[in-house]
Amino acid sequence: MNHVSGFLTKVSFIVILAAVVWQLPAVAAGTSMSELRKISAVAMLPGASGTLYSAARGGIYVSTDTGKTWQLSYKTALPITMLATTNSGKLYAFVVTKGLLIFDEAAAKWDELGNEFGSQVLTHIINGAQAPVLLATDQFGQIIRSVDGGKNWQRTAGIRPPQTQAEKHGQQLFNTFCQACHGKEGTGETYTLKSLTTKDYVMAPPLNDFTHAWHHTDAAIAKTILEGSPRKNRMVAWKGVLEPQDAKDIVSYMKTLWAKWTENCQGPKHMRCM
Repeated sequence: MNHVSGFLTKVSFIVILAAVVWQLPAVAAGTSMSELRKISAVAMLPGASGTLYSAARGGIYVSTDTGKTWQLSYKTALPITMLATTNSGKLYAFVVTKGLLIFDEAAAKWDELGNEFGSQVLTHIINGAQAPVLLATDQFGQIIRSVDGGKNWQRTAGIRPPQTQAEKHGQQLFNTFCQACHGKEGTGETYTLKSLTTKDYVMAPPLNDFTHAWHHTDAAIAKTILEGSPRKNRMVAWKGVLEPQDAKDIVSYMKTLWAKWTENCQGPKHMRCM
């Protein structure tokens, strides 16, 4: 599966799943394993003998009798893309539109750690070499890293700090004019209830190398920044607010978010790299 089709498959999966689970009936307490629908993951907490957690339609469920019966632990009709226990004994889940959740065992409740993932959804999570470092993978196959216990995340490879004056200026402009829609470090628009449930809603795409920004030339990207998109009314024209050189500087910054092979395959050359 290539870089782009993998993204489209995953996004289609999320949108379809969200549409389906939104209409599910409530699941009664004491539900049996056979009555739970579409279990996607099972995890356990070390030291809690016989206690299991599962991600299924309707939310996250807990069983205290080794899976014979299940109670609702976290109710949601939203897609749950990850449920896992790390080797430190902490239980995490990723819920689309809510972000990364951690289970508070003492209070028996789920706490939201953060949701600045853009269009990323987490699929796996492990502890780093030292606390509070965490490592995770997303649906694009990227490895991301948190040094504060899961609140903030950065890619571990493929990007470099802005170095030239144009790149640094472009970063300032991107953060001011682009980040609100296209996400921190160009990771794309964060999933919301509106984006998942509104017909024909077009999300602001990632501008790093997750999808297809690198399929376009510098000139084409700069033109879209200045003139907007005729296909997407959310992509407004910034001409009059930004100068042509400003648009070029934003493109220079965007390319610091691309892996080297992506940059080498930019524009018409991309068909040879897929």
